[in-house]
Amino acid sequence: MHLLPLSGINAEDIKRFNYVVIANINSFGIFTKYLEKSAIRIETNPRRIIIRQENDTLVFGIDENVTGYYLDHAFLVKVPGPENNLISLIGDFHASGNKGFSNYITRKELLNELDAQVQEKYHEFPEFFEMVIEVSSHNYENFDTKVIYFNKLVF
Repeated sequence: MHLLPLSGINAEDIKRFNYVVIANINSFGIFTKYLEKSAIRIETNPRRIIIRQENDTLVFGIDENVTGYYLDHAFLVKVPGPENNLISLIGDFHASGNKGFSNYITRKELLNELDAQVQEKYHEFPEFFEMVIEVSSHNYENFDTKVIYFNKLVF
C-alpha cells in the first residue's frame, strides 16, 4: 500500500494502482473525473453533493460554519479505474461524514444491515456502487449515521 498526498498523484499512478481517496469534497482534484462514472457530482462553492437521477435531482449541502448540532453528508463511490483497477472515493463536508463512514463500516451489525438491504434489492452486493450517508453531529462528535442513498453502478 502506498500513502500519497493527492497533490503527488499523477495519471500514470492512477493507471497502476487501486486507489481509496478519503478527502473533503474540496480536495478531490484529478479524482473528480471518476465521479462522472456515477450520478454523484460535487460543487465546492457552495459545497454540495448532487445526485442526478432520471426524474429527480437530490441536493445535499451544509452551512459552512457549523457549531452545535448539525447534519453532515458523505458519499462513497466505487468505480473501475483506467486499467481495470479500482477507484474508491469517499468525501464529506466537515470531517464528521468521513468519521461516520469509518464508524459505520467498522460496526459489524450496521454492515450486516446494509448488506441485507442491498442483497434484497440487487440479489448480491455489487462490485461498483454509489452511496450517500447522513451523519448527525454535535461539535464534530458523531451520534448517528444512516444510509440515505444507494445505487448499483453497471459498466
